[in-house]
Amino acid sequence: LISSIQVLNEFSGWETWANFPHERIKLLDLLHAYNNENILIISGDIHKAEISQLNYKDQIFRDITSSGLDARTYPKSINNHRIGKTLEEKNYGILEIQDNGKLTVRATIYNEKGKAKLTTKLGE
Repeated sequence: LISSIQVLNEFSGWETWANFPHERIKLLDLLHAYNNENILIISGDIHKAEISQLNYKDQIFRDITSSGLDARTYPKSINNHRIGKTLEEKNYGILEIQDNGKLTVRATIYNEKGKAKLTTKLGE
């Protein structure tokens, strides 16, 4: 799933699906009902990068957030679902998708110098 704003973070100080709590629950319920695997959400617009994870019902939902290289960075904010650290540098993300009989997706966030800083993988 791709969203312009974070889905899992319940407070970013900015725009997030949590600002629309009924719609957020409806989205999570729809994702749960129509998916039998784990969910990777790609999001942005927080002027930093981080990975969030929510165990929703019996599924793992993971949200990897990156902001454009031209975005001014902001300090990290509260995120009860963050796993690992926040990258408070200009950044960009790359998705690697493989299908060797089972679909796997690796999402990696790089700083502006091209150094891998955050990574997550689903489908192993």
